[in-house]
Amino acid sequence: TWMYIKMLGSSGLEAATAQAILNANYMANRLKGSYDVKFLGTNGQCAHEFILDINPIKKKAAKVLKEHGGSIVEADVAKRLIDYGFH
Repeated sequence: TWMYIKMLGSSGLEAATAQAILNANYMANRLKGSYDVKFLGTNGQCAHEFILDINPIKKKAAKVLKEHGGSIVEADVAKRLIDYGFH
């Protein structure tokens, strides 16, 4: 971490931080209609990361997958989002 910060320098660290915040808000807004985005600020934005509530998906899938001995976990949703270009 120290070396990363040292290599970026003050202006590089500021630019990387701004880009991370921009990317997180872009993704949160793209996913907002399909998922409940938790813990947004009073301005409706997030910082450099955000949390999706996938409990409705897990509950719905549990009914179907229970018969087959399977389940859906957070990593399954994350991997599927990557499959669709959200990364």
